Amino acid sequence: MDLLWGLHMDTQWIGVLGYPLKQSLSKKIHEENIRVHYLPWKFRVLEWAPQEFEKNIGELKQDKACIGFSVTMPYKEEIISYLDECKEFALKVSSVNCVKNKNGKWVGANTDAPGFLTPFSFWNPCPPKTVNIVVLGVGATGRTLSFALAQGGYQNFIFINRTVERAQEWCGKFRKTFRNVEAHVGEWGRLPFCENLFILNTTPLGMKGEALDWLDVWSLKNPIWLFDVTYNPAETLLIRQCKSRCFYTMNGWPMFQEQARLAFKIWM
Repeated sequence: MDLLWGLHMDTQWIGVLGYPLKQSLSKKIHEENIRVHYLPWKFRVLEWAPQEFEKNIGELKQDKACIGFSVTMPYKEEIISYLDECKEFALKVSSVNCVKNKNGKWVGANTDAPGFLTPFSFWNPCPPKTVNIVVLGVGATGRTLSFALAQGGYQNFIFINRTVERAQEWCGKFRKTFRNVEAHVGEWGRLPFCENLFILNTTPLGMKGEALDWLDVWSLKNPIWLFDVTYNPAETLLIRQCKSRCFYTMNGWPMFQEQARLAFKIWM
């Protein structure tokens, strides 16, 4: 089978599925986990272009040597239809980033939410519950983190997405789930407030080295919190700009480390 890359059938392995994966550090962090735990596992990078996905995923489901794998962009939602079982939270946000092969059945989970909440809880100062949360991007990560924050008691959300219909769809579902939460759709290219903001950037622009040109950091008034999900590079242009204004910033590295730790625990 081509998918086994010449591996012997009984060579157990874990991996990461996504596209593109050139900036992913999953291989590095999980190979270290394998080494530390003295496991005879291999690590595979499943960098599949969208046109390859359907064929390859069918072959992968037949691979009994697969222990499990992480899922990243753009397959966190698409993978759900190939699962035999899916955890409740992952279904609610339509986002699976961890799959375990459990006796031949695929079980999907979401470790992004707890992976984010752990370092978030140690943020000093932590954004108050009264803050206005501006979620940039309503893809899998944006949905996951906003849902987790609402479960944690945050009540004011503005969803901003390039495709406004996607933001409206998620906002509608969000309101039905959290009746006591204020949720609105904002306009791409404009922040609705200039103070008391928690900006949650879940877009991949920082990863691509691009800037949110329309986000005028210089017009914002402290205190401002920024979480940028990008971890490679460690400091995006947006983070650098916010740091220069003495805003509170956090990149995606602590979240990535924690969600990877949780995923490895699931596989073990």
